[in-house]
Formats: sequence, C-alpha cells, structure tokens
Amino acid sequence: MFFKLNKWKIRTRRALRARIDLSISRRLEKELCAATPGPGRDVFLFSHDVSPYSEKLYLLIAHELARRGNLCTFLFRPSWGRWKGPSLRAGTLDLGGLTRVGENVKSQTIGPRGCERSREWVVDFESEVVCTEGINVFGVLRSSLRAYFKRYNLDYNSAELLAVAEDMVDSCDHLFDVFFSLLDYAKAHNVHVTIVGREWAYLPNGVFQLLANTVPTSREVEYVDIGRGYINYFGHPLMNTYATVRNLSRCPQESGLAVTKAELADFLANELPVNVNVSVERALQTAVAGGESRGQPEVLQRAEQHRKDGGHVFVLLAHLFYDTLVEDSSSTFPDMCAWVRETIEFFRGRDDLLLLKPHPYEIYPGHEMREPSETLASFVQDAIGLPLPDNILLLEPRSLSLADLQPHLSCGLVWRSSAGMELAYMQTPAIIAGCPPYSALDMEYVHSRDEYFLKIADVETLSVSDELRQATAAYLYCLEHDQHLLVDCIEYRHAEGHLFVRKYFSRGKSDIQESVGPVADKIVSQIQP
Repeated sequence: MFFKLNKWKIRTRRALRARIDLSISRRLEKELCAATPGPGRDVFLFSHDVSPYSEKLYLLIAHELARRGNLCTFLFRPSWGRWKGPSLRAGTLDLGGLTRVGENVKSQTIGPRGCERSREWVVDFESEVVCTEGINVFGVLRSSLRAYFKRYNLDYNSAELLAVAEDMVDSCDHLFDVFFSLLDYAKAHNVHVTIVGREWAYLPNGVFQLLANTVPTSREVEYVDIGRGYINYFGHPLMNTYATVRNLSRCPQESGLAVTKAELADFLANELPVNVNVSVERALQTAVAGGESRGQPEVLQRAEQHRKDGGHVFVLLAHLFYDTLVEDSSSTFPDMCAWVRETIEFFRGRDDLLLLKPHPYEIYPGHEMREPSETLASFVQDAIGLPLPDNILLLEPRSLSLADLQPHLSCGLVWRSSAGMELAYMQTPAIIAGCPPYSALDMEYVHSRDEYFLKIADVETLSVSDELRQATAAYLYCLEHDQHLLVDCIEYRHAEGHLFVRKYFSRGKSDIQESVGPVADKIVSQIQP
C-alpha cells in the first residue's frame, strides 16, 4: 500500500510540474506577441528541433530578444501544441508553426507534403548531385540520410532510401521557398533576418546555413547555430549543460567546439590560470575513463606483452557511423571508411599490434533506438571480412577505455575524434588523418596517404612535448570557459522530464526575467552583437 501511494505521489508531482511547465511556456509565448519592436529591429526565426531542452532554451532566448524590441517567432510548431506567438508573413508564406515530420532531429523533413515542387531539381546520387539554381544540397541530404538510416555507407539503389530521399528533396524545395521569401521580406522591410537553429549539417537547418552562405544576400539573412557542447565532458551534472553559439554566416567554422589558432595564441600569451591543469584533469576524467566495462582483459595482457617484447601497439579510434559533418573527407582519405579499410590493410602482416576501438555509443543502454545500424564490426566484416589477421584485434564498444589502454600504447590513429586531445594530454602521440575541430593544436596531422603510413612506420620518432600537453590543457580550458556558455537555468531530469526554469522553482520567483536573464543575456550578446 505504501509503495502504491508513493508511486501515486510521484505521478502527481510529475503531472503538476508538466502543467507548470506548459503554463510558463504559454506565458512566454504570449509575451513575445506583446513585445513592442524598437528602432532598428531585427527579426529572429527559431528553427528549433524536437528536443524539449532546445525548445525551452530558444523560448528563453526569444523572450530576451523580444524584450529588446526584436520580432521573434518559431519557424516550426513547438511540442506544446499550436503556435500562438507572433506571426510573420513573407510573400505567400505564413511562417511560424510549420510541420515537422520525424522524431530524429538529424533527419527531419517538413511539410507541406505531396505538393508540386516550385523548382527544377537535378538529382543524381551516384554523382553526388542534388542541385537547383546552381546550389548543390547533396552533402546535407547525405548527412540526413546517414542519420535517418543510422549508417555511414548508403545504398542509392535501395527503393526505401530513394523514397526517403525524394521526401527530403521535397523538403529542400520548400526550404528554398522559405529562405527566399525571408530574403524578400528583409529587403522590403529593411530589416535583418537571423535564423537560429541547431544541427546545421542536417535537414532542415543545413539548407538554411548553405543558402545563407551561398546566396549573395549582403547578410540580410544569416544563420546562427546554437549547439550543445560537451554535455558531460567538463564534469558538470546533467542538470547543467553547455551551449555553443556560432554565426556560421560570419564565421563559417564547422564546429562550435573549435578554438582558433589566434584565440589559443592570445590565451597562451597571458599567464595561465593556476587551476588550468586541475580543470582539465576533471574535464578528461569522464572522457578517458568513464562508461566502459573493463572487459576483454586478454587484450590488455596481449598489448602489455607485445610492448615488453619490443613491439608497437596502435589503437584506431572510429566515430559513430552516422554522426558526420556535411564533408567527412580529408586530403588523406576520401572518408572515414576508406581510412579504416586502408589502415587495416597496411597492418596486415606487420609485426605491430593494431587495436580497433569502436565508439562507445555503438551500444547505448536504455536508448537502443540511437544505436547505429552500421558499426565498426559490421563494416569490417562487410568490407574486409573476418577473421582478421592475428595482429589486429577488434574491441567491443564499451570494453576498454583510453585510460586502460594508454600505458600500453605506442600511438593513436584518429580520424577527427576528440580522443586526439585526450591522448595528447596523456602524452601519447596521435596521428590525425581527418579534419578535427582542434586543428589549432600542433599535433601530427597528415596531408597524404604516403605521409600517414610513413608516420606509422616511423612511430619511434613521434612524441608529445610538454609544450603540446600544456597547449592542450589551455585549449580545453579555453573551450570550457570562453567558447561554452553554461546554461544552469534549465534542469534536465531523465526520470521526470525537463523542468523549465530551475531557479524559478527553487527560489519561488514570479519574474522569469530575473531568474533566467543572465544566461539568456550571454547567448543574446553573441547572437546580436
């Protein structure tokens, strides 16, 4: 009886919080309509995703922007129902409350469905062309299709894939209409339009970002990406998270997790904070040692013995097979899979030991729907065949961490994983074959296949200097304190859902602005400098 009563209390509490959450959302939505635009106003459209966290964060930001006299509206219908905020009519389109199709933020299509396209499209997936008016959106579609099917290698002869791709082309056609209507609106009303979104490498925001950077608009329409930072990377609990803000029309960097060479040089030129290494140690603690089960002890024994016998041990670190940028190539290899395949072939018959380490989220307990349909193991089996040579060992996704492997490693082989920074801080060399966001660090980047394989063969000449270790620490510190904005006004609870404004509940404040203003102000200052 006590157990049943307790469960009833929990359900009642959750229902009450949900009602409060909806009430606050409706209140903020209403206040957006009541805002009086000031002189020189800007127009902000929030192209949010299906994440309740992002919806709430964007609504807080929109509220702060509206308070400053800007027109703000949501481009897509929010999860709490019909959009009742400000409307925006651009040409023949009523923008605000468009319909999204699909629960995967990285592969959404949008309505209206079944309408004739307003543009002529050239579609040839084998030639990597999905083009209209001289603008090729193939890269965005490929990333979105990879996310939809949760695999890196796509079969463009598949009827299922082609059907999904046709829907995505329809969406692109409608997104073109939206963008050019916004451009006409900006010119007609002499205003500046900013589209704010997340996950710019995928539909729908990938199209907005591409058009904002391709069409000569004189910055009349720009795209700003508000991304999630390393959620757990810096040791903060899930109830707090980071946001990264990038105006990709003014600073076209592929990742909000990047610190430029100039920013890093300025940081290193000053006296480093005394707690920089302590902060970085905390940052890396979860990254290099968390989540793995410490299985496959025979691999550690084999690696330890191989080093004792005078041999070299390498670890290849793959990323998730559907988590890619628009361009996942480098001057060294056309893509990650070619890098994996050619690396395995190079080690075949050598005396070196190669460990193939999958991304840990190939297994995602409790979130099986997020697990990829193509894994490192399945790719190796399909592309190369099993069993592998005796000197090449395939690890299980969560069996061993970098902290477990590091004492026995000669070198890491990295495509674009953040593990390259972790290895550098642990003073283990890493050869970087792809294009990671941390290119400001002076690491072992390669620019050709020959250079890549030559560095592997000459691994004894590689080392990590104390200067690089300190620069890596400074990079991560700068990333955390300068590039990331800590959002502590939204509480994140898996068990009970998202609570809207944590300080609002804990302090009993009636004024939302007083509670969330400092966080929203930091983000707004970067969106509207």
